[in-house]
Amino acid sequence: TEAISKLDNVRYISRTIEEIAFFEYNNNQDFGVIKGVDQYYPYINDIDSTIIEGQYYLNPDDQVHYAVIGAGVRNKLAVSIDNDFERLKIYMPKRGRVGNFEDPFRRMDLKPIAAFSIQQDFDSKYVISDLGFAQNLIDVSNKISSYEIRLNDNTLVEKTKARIQDILGTEFKILSKYEQDASFLRIMNIEKWVGYALLLLTFLLVAFNIVGALWMIVLEKRSDITVFKALGATEQQLGRIFIHEGFLLCLSGIIIGVIISLIVYFLQIRYALIATPNGFAYPISFKFVDFVFILLAVIGISLLAAVPAARKAKSIAAYFRNE
Repeated sequence: TEAISKLDNVRYISRTIEEIAFFEYNNNQDFGVIKGVDQYYPYINDIDSTIIEGQYYLNPDDQVHYAVIGAGVRNKLAVSIDNDFERLKIYMPKRGRVGNFEDPFRRMDLKPIAAFSIQQDFDSKYVISDLGFAQNLIDVSNKISSYEIRLNDNTLVEKTKARIQDILGTEFKILSKYEQDASFLRIMNIEKWVGYALLLLTFLLVAFNIVGALWMIVLEKRSDITVFKALGATEQQLGRIFIHEGFLLCLSGIIIGVIISLIVYFLQIRYALIATPNGFAYPISFKFVDFVFILLAVIGISLLAAVPAARKAKSIAAYFRNE
């Protein structure tokens, strides 16, 4: 770790260990993951900012060992942070051969002191304790599962990963935050595109209003169309008039929509108008590529909606000319 900590882009390094365990609290039982962390862990992911009850505190020097539990674990086990007498019992299978009359599980107790909420998958199974407690429970002294690292500049992730890989060698697997949550991010990306498809379907339905509006304009301007035709306007020119009309309707809607969306975006970023059930601000970000995709889709559908009116204008003009 000393060589890694000397890298320019490395800010903090935390040692952690994880293992599946069996939890019991006041006759409520469930499986989960016990995670032991050292004193640098809060600086890695700012977990103290996700605390929804109690206060983050893990001091290995105290006689009592503490637990910071996920909100899901708290709910499933009905844990009371304010109860100073009840302890969270943790059972871990013993390593090696166990005698016939020997208890096959190691049991140690933790005092729940706080609850955190990050995301459902993490909240529903993790119990965090100090590193020494977890190592004693798992019976692996001076061993860890992973190093968790916080960088000074997140734009240099790949470069820093390569330098750490050179230091540790190929026996160690190095993953960025996004690579560790690859499956979750894949689901979120699918959800985004499904939402995009649903919005397009909704706009296609709304586009029928544009078709109806332009159609009514064509019917109201029959006499004007014949005048234009008599003055020498071609069918292509008449068609472009209504295509442009549809584009203007689209443009006015785009301008109003962009203004409203930007206002909502900045209000959400600053004042958190929309919150999750856990009380955190609903995450929102502005991506230029997504904005361009939506803009092109809106313009394309609007122009397509103007085509029926343009075709109708051409037919009316031709009809009056033949008379």
